[in-house]
Amino acid sequence: MSEKHLLILIERKRKQLIKTGLKDGLHSPTALKKSKELDELLNKYENRKKQPFLNVNFLSTNIE
Repeated sequence: MSEKHLLILIERKRKQLIKTGLKDGLHSPTALKKSKELDELLNKYENRKKQPFLNVNFLSTNIE
């Protein structure tokens, strides 16, 4: 999954969460489920952003 695609999914899930929260309340089971799904997408995005940096450091320490 590309970074761009992941950002699109994050924005879509964020909008779904806002809509659900306004309709059913932020403590509703549906809103909590959508919040968890958004958290998972955000974690994937953050991990993906960190990964190239970690790979570069790994390679540079093993070149010697």
